[in-house]
Amino acid sequence: MVREKFRYIVFTTHYNTAITSAIIHKGIHNSANSILSDWEYAMTMPKLKIAEYYPHLGIGIIKVFLSGVESIQKIFRQVIEVNDLIIRCEIIRTTGIIRKAKKWILKNKAKRN
Repeated sequence: MVREKFRYIVFTTHYNTAITSAIIHKGIHNSANSILSDWEYAMTMPKLKIAEYYPHLGIGIIKVFLSGVESIQKIFRQVIEVNDLIIRCEIIRTTGIIRKAKKWILKNKAKRN
């Protein structure tokens, strides 16, 4: 049996108020239902997880199968809508290790300040 590889996607949200990871997760699921084919949905959504989300920075990390990275990119090109909130998410970086994603966030957070 072959173990599936994961990727960690660093993303930003563009919204005026603080939103939670649950709202983003629900929005991704809603968008995936309408945008992705059945096969893409099956390869992406079952193990999708928001590993980290920092609402004060508007930055988060999504854990997804390697085979689902293109599908997540397709979802994030669209505007995510949930509970009458329109959220625009943008992918910044994709890594194979969560530690590198967290280090990248810390390094670039210092540059922003």
